[in-house]
Formats: sequence, C-alpha cells, structure tokens
Amino acid sequence: MRLGPILWCALLAAIGVATIFAQLDRHARFEPAAAALVPAPMRGFAQRQLAVQAIAKGDGVRGMELAQGLLRKRPMAAENITLFAQAATVDEQPELAVRAIVLSASRGWRDPVAQEITAEVALAEGDYAIAADRVAALWASGEEYERLDDLSGRLLATEAGMQAMAARYREDGRWQGSFRRGLPAFTEKAQREVFLELAGVRK
Repeated sequence: MRLGPILWCALLAAIGVATIFAQLDRHARFEPAAAALVPAPMRGFAQRQLAVQAIAKGDGVRGMELAQGLLRKRPMAAENITLFAQAATVDEQPELAVRAIVLSASRGWRDPVAQEITAEVALAEGDYAIAADRVAALWASGEEYERLDDLSGRLLATEAGMQAMAARYREDGRWQGSFRRGLPAFTEKAQREVFLELAGVRK
C-alpha cells in the first residue's frame, strides 16, 4: 500500500491502544503480580498479559521483548505479531510496526486489529477490493467490534466500495448472513436495495 508509516501508526495507536485496554479490562481477574511470578519458560497466557501491561504503561522496549518471546513459541500466530506491532508503535519504530501489522494481516483473518487497520488504510487509498476482504474477515469472525458498522458503512458509501463488497459477498463464505442482518445499522433502505441487487440476492 502506498501510504506512509505515519498513517499506519496513527491507526495502530488509535485502534491498538483501545484494544490493549479492553484486554486489560476483560482479564481484570488475572492478577498482574501472578503473571510476573510465572517462570519465563512456562509463560503462555501470562507472558501475553505482561506484554499487554507493558504496552499499556508505554514501555515499548519491554513490550517488544515479551512479544518476541511469544513469537519464538508461536511465530505464525497473527495476534502475537500484532502485539509486537503495538509495542513497536509505543517504542516509536513506525516502519517496524508497519511491517509487522502487514504481516499479521496476511497471517490470520481472526486478528481484528490487523484487519481493521488494513481496511482503514485500504479505504484511504481507494483500494476497495482489499478493504472489502478485510471487512468480510471481520464479519466472518463472529465477534462484535465497536467500529465495524461504521467501517462497513463507509465502504458501502462509495460506488466502487459497494461494487467491491458485492463481489466479495457473491463468493463462498459464512459471513454473508450476519452482514445482511447488520445492513440496516449502517445503510439507508435505497442503499441496501442497490447493494443486494449487485450482490445477486433475491428479495
């Protein structure tokens, strides 16, 4: 993609930091002191928690170190690569962060941060086919994402975006039902009718 690392890192900071704090909130039952007591060779979930805590505190160096440990154990896991990208952003290494988030998005469609950032950059560049792929991946996850309706609505707000999403809708997948049910939340009736016609959906 053509946009420089500044936009990528701005999105990573905005989306990634919000995700980090959401993770801390969801795992509030997990005592930070307990994570620190787990021996390094035995850390799995505990190491991720320590990395999340380091990033939330603004300690990018420590966050990267912990994320690298996770990558050594599971190098193919997209969520570990995204965590490393978040740490690199905090450590003010934008080019490294961009390379990591692009790699993460290519490795796993289940990682929402990587998919959302890639979709946002694709929209900004007018690369609607990639944006449609990433939005479809977010819908396919079955999870609820706070910004997904807004992202989907902005994609369908342009003729090219609607064409790209309709083409993606016509392909095989298991996300189309939830996307169709969600359409009223981010489209007007006339817009929905145009999209469904383009997507080949019988009324």
